[in-house]
Amino acid sequence: SPSREEEKSDDLEPPTLDIPENDDSEDFSVKMITSSVQQLALEAEKENVVEKHQLQKSSSVVLEGKMPFAKQQQGLSPSRGQNNGTLSSQSSTSSSSSLTTSFSSNLLIPQFFFPNKKWVPEVKSEKIMQKFTQKFNDVLYNETPGVLNKETFSSLVREFIGIPSYFGPLIIKRATDMCSSNVDDVPTSSVSSTKSANTTEMKDFEDLEELEDMNQIKRDDFLHFWKTTLSKYNDETEMIYNILKNPKQKGDFVSQNDFRLVIRALLDTHPGLEFLKHTAEFQDRYLETVIYRIFYTVNKEWNGRMTLRELKKSELVSAFKQCEVEEDINKVLRFFSYEHFYVIYCKFWELDTDHDFLIDRDDLLRYGNHALTYKIVDRVLSESVKPFTSGVPGKMGYEDFVWFVLSEEYKSHDLSIKYWFRCVDIDNDGFLTCGDLAYFYEEQLQRMECLAQEPVFFEDIVCQLTDMIKPKIEGFITLEDMVRSLPMSGNTFNVLFNLNKFILFETRDPFTIRQEREEKHLTEWDRFARVEYIRLSQEDDEIMSDADEADVENLSSFAVRMNEDDDEHEGDNNSSNNSSSKTHETSSSVWDDDEDEDEY
Repeated sequence: SPSREEEKSDDLEPPTLDIPENDDSEDFSVKMITSSVQQLALEAEKENVVEKHQLQKSSSVVLEGKMPFAKQQQGLSPSRGQNNGTLSSQSSTSSSSSLTTSFSSNLLIPQFFFPNKKWVPEVKSEKIMQKFTQKFNDVLYNETPGVLNKETFSSLVREFIGIPSYFGPLIIKRATDMCSSNVDDVPTSSVSSTKSANTTEMKDFEDLEELEDMNQIKRDDFLHFWKTTLSKYNDETEMIYNILKNPKQKGDFVSQNDFRLVIRALLDTHPGLEFLKHTAEFQDRYLETVIYRIFYTVNKEWNGRMTLRELKKSELVSAFKQCEVEEDINKVLRFFSYEHFYVIYCKFWELDTDHDFLIDRDDLLRYGNHALTYKIVDRVLSESVKPFTSGVPGKMGYEDFVWFVLSEEYKSHDLSIKYWFRCVDIDNDGFLTCGDLAYFYEEQLQRMECLAQEPVFFEDIVCQLTDMIKPKIEGFITLEDMVRSLPMSGNTFNVLFNLNKFILFETRDPFTIRQEREEKHLTEWDRFARVEYIRLSQEDDEIMSDADEADVENLSSFAVRMNEDDDEHEGDNNSSNNSSSKTHETSSSVWDDDEDEDEY
């Protein structure tokens, strides 16, 4: 009967998809295409089964019910007629055309969702290539057609691409290396292989030649690099990340060496750093300090491998842009301030008395006028936070000291909390218990008694810390608890091992509190660096004035000595003249006596 056939056909029909009309999720379009393809496959299979069933029963089948999602998009009718065991020409044509149209439309849909890449639109990419090609061929911009120097190309990178000009030299290097690697892939002869195994003088010559090539870029090299690499990324952060990333290394990350050429371009072109051009040593130290600060702040894992996710969450790109518009480099407080570098380097130089560029236990104990306890210094030098880069056990290098001073003077930051949490967590179980806190506070209590300070007992300290941090598990403080209770949780570590800051916090001046509230844009580290820079500048001025006074005294004493020497010399001359006159008189008298004797 027709009712039974209709029920069977309804059972064979797949369920419809309930797709929401307004779905703003990122992968909704992919899900919609996938579901439509699945619907088409199920529909074709259903039709084959229905046709076989109809041929066996030789009865007419009329499909009724809900319309599939794919056919709703095509506007086709799902009804079909059959007479005497054969399909009608109209229904067969409509069904075949519906499948053909649906599958062909699916094949013609271009890919519009890229989960990992955001391509530059083709029109925009062509315009950028045309602009660069015009500048490469313009005689006003270059002496040789098809070649641009480093300075001109860097300015065009900022104008046409929209990224900071400091990445221009690095783009030149990446584009030149890419094209040279393509040439090097061609098999070379035995003569070239013998030339590669040459002396160090030849290697030095090749390095100098490579540096000369980095000062200019060819048109074909840049266009090839743009098509293969830069045009794939419409987001400026992703573009900068792929410019920084060395294509020769294994892994998707950026290392410290990848930033050296960018910071070197900053040193060469920024007007606020022009005074460093004649001091190569300070240029190198500034470059290293900036890179260390970048990786301390951006690389949250502290493994020396910066990822794209970390770069996007940071303020590094905006800091580079601020350097381009700000002539005073000291106003760029994030990463690039010269005053901050000067404070860090002078602190290191003051502690490193033997100037071997290493800080040992005795040197670190003198930090902050002996503010730190012996136990926390031993804990820091035991490399409990991260392995030292110095390579010498028990001694920290300059990079390790940069991490230390940033963590010590900016305890209201989550990275500083992470640094000191690892130091205080003696058993490395991820919790700070009463045993960990008592171990460090014991020495602090002894120092209070030695300085005639009113001691605060450990029980009271535990109660205060519990009220301030409010851990989820009573008696067990986690890193998440410390970060959640910022900025007050930073004082926890001052209570445990920095007596000077602990006393300063207990007796803080209301004027200082009001000043901090007015300068909300300044962090704890910014205020510390400002005060230290003023102190160091005053000390330098005093040293210079003392040196000038000493020079004046030396000159005056030298003049007095010269006068005394002249007086002595004149006295010697007078005495010699007197003696000579006397001798002359005696000789003359002797001569007269001889004459008298002869006369006699």
